[in-house]
Amino acid sequence: YPFKNKGKSRPVVDWAAIAAKTTSGNPLHGEISKEDFPKESWQTDSDYITNFITEAKALLHRVREGIYAEYGWATSSLTSEQIDQRNVFLGVHIASEMDGIGPDKGVA
Repeated sequence: YPFKNKGKSRPVVDWAAIAAKTTSGNPLHGEISKEDFPKESWQTDSDYITNFITEAKALLHRVREGIYAEYGWATSSLTSEQIDQRNVFLGVHIASEMDGIGPDKGVA
């Protein structure tokens, strides 16, 4: 960063100053709450948000399948036993389906 910016250090966020500007102890550090958005904005549209999350999950699935294919473990070419073996081999875990989730469980 300093090399590209005439020796200047990378800017650091002053979280204390941002927190001091928030109202009523808002812990979002300067972000706005849902109630602060206009009523007709997309941020308050539950259908839009639901569809957005659905599409985001689909994107993650496609990316994951692309990675599997790069490693030669494409789901479309595997049996269910091979998929189980791949999941163990590559350490793939769906956190919402696991018990005992923690940093030592290999969940990314």
